Amino acid sequence: MLFAIHCPPVRKPTRRQRVPERPRSGRTGRRRAAAVLLGVLFALAGPATAAQAHASLVATTPGASARLSTLPRQVGATFSEPVEAGLGSMKVYGPDGSRVDAGTSRHGASDREIVAGVRNASAHGTYTVAWRVVSADSHPVQGAFTFSVGTPTRPSAPVASDAGSPVVSALHASARLAAYSGYALMIGGAVFCLVCWPSGYLLPRRARRLTAAGWGLLLGATLGQLLLQGPYGSGLGPAATFDPEVLTATLNTRIGSALIFRALLLIATAYLLLCLPWAGSTQRPRPRRAVPPLGLIAVPLAATWAASGHMAVGAQIPAAFLMDVVHLVAMAVWVGGLTALLTLTVRRRGTETPGTVDYGTAVVHAARRFSRLALGCVVTLAVTGAYQSWRQTGLSFDGLTTTPYGQLLLAKTGGVVLMVGLGGAARRRLHRDRTAHGVPVLRRLRNVIVAECALVAAVLVITTTLVGTRPANDALALPMNAELRYDTGTDRGTAQIVVDPPRVGPTVIHLYVLDGNGMQRAVDAAQVRLTLPSRDIGPLPVRLSPAGPGHYVSAGTVLPMAGVWRLSVSLRTSDVEMAEVSHTVEVR
Repeated sequence: MLFAIHCPPVRKPTRRQRVPERPRSGRTGRRRAAAVLLGVLFALAGPATAAQAHASLVATTPGASARLSTLPRQVGATFSEPVEAGLGSMKVYGPDGSRVDAGTSRHGASDREIVAGVRNASAHGTYTVAWRVVSADSHPVQGAFTFSVGTPTRPSAPVASDAGSPVVSALHASARLAAYSGYALMIGGAVFCLVCWPSGYLLPRRARRLTAAGWGLLLGATLGQLLLQGPYGSGLGPAATFDPEVLTATLNTRIGSALIFRALLLIATAYLLLCLPWAGSTQRPRPRRAVPPLGLIAVPLAATWAASGHMAVGAQIPAAFLMDVVHLVAMAVWVGGLTALLTLTVRRRGTETPGTVDYGTAVVHAARRFSRLALGCVVTLAVTGAYQSWRQTGLSFDGLTTTPYGQLLLAKTGGVVLMVGLGGAARRRLHRDRTAHGVPVLRRLRNVIVAECALVAAVLVITTTLVGTRPANDALALPMNAELRYDTGTDRGTAQIVVDPPRVGPTVIHLYVLDGNGMQRAVDAAQVRLTLPSRDIGPLPVRLSPAGPGHYVSAGTVLPMAGVWRLSVSLRTSDVEMAEVSHTVEVR
């Protein structure tokens, strides 16, 4: 198929050849702008649906803070979505801080569960299980829980050692940014050359080199991300980048398969770049023959991101997958075409001479064609971006303003709006100066294009950070943790409260009672009540069931509505001593 892109030799066109441009009215631009706005409004309409992204812990075996008579033969953790066992780990630390696990972890009964064997140990006390897994969206998550054999003791495990290497995280983020940039330069540059550049002129070398540079950047970033994904997911240092075992484990993951497919596709389609004619050749582009194969390359490449990102998990996966692919292709055509246009407007010695009337006029014609193409990309980005935002944040005020994902999304949206504004100004200037020669128009447009490209770079950086950030819906569902000091006069300690999740609907409330030394302790009675002062609701009693010494769990608790609730805890430590503490819980 790709070899069919060969273009037959034709007579080399004269330098003064001109390409007529059909005039367009200003009403068309205003109508299309209105269509963009209507598309966004329709996309924002409707209720929000929750979309799970990063895996979250659902249950543990044995239960968190459970008290056992004997040490179990294996421990496990169940998550809200499939996780990768190859890059994951589950470490079990004994009461003295030494490792007592078998050293390997694997999937349990399903791909949502990870288990690890435990060596024989007779020591009584509190054991700590530290887990780290890679969720289906290719990002690592980690945590820990404890259980006790016999009498509980103070945990003494180095759980913080699994936090991961900041150097590896920075390199991995840089590789993601380079991959997005390379994809945009390769696809957008090729589309610009084949569709926007006047067919009577041969392609400038600088535009063709930009497309080739994008291909090389994307291939290099893909290989770099493949090497870094293992240490990034396992929490290892840079020395593990070339570890054969880590690389083998990466290849068996979803993200590893996507990266391998991307690299093979790039190598197989490298010949396409050689089919783009350049100055000095005897060929000229034929868009109708070259664009369809280019689309067959751009879509699978975009699918490698969609198959291993936030859109691959949660609700409405087929629609989300399609929207993400279309969003990436539209981004590449817009960003890559804009960069190609910038390279053609910058003067360079020893290459094409932008001072000639014919060359400048050709660039102006290309800019006018690209402005229409960019408008279509903006409409596509508005609709697909609105859907992605709705799916990941619910477009709730809290999700957009109180979570890192929402704040980054607002910053990205602001950058895109500025880019659209600058692009609209450039479009009006192009059509207003229709009769002017190319060189004066290029001089007036160059500053605008430079500003747009600077915004493009900022938006790409934000997008790279956004990809690795926990989505707002998931962040809002994180458990609420609070430590409340109690003092009965002769007895002091801490009451730890966990509300998981603090959202309207069913929830689970954990109460841990600790003594002054930080050890769990039993009390004579414990009560929890919920009150919503703004609606004059409550106090509502919470039914607690003992789950171990000093550990109580609610049963069937439902948060009926959103608001700032007051959670009150009453502890009776003896027949005559009682303490009551309270804390506010924001329920969304």
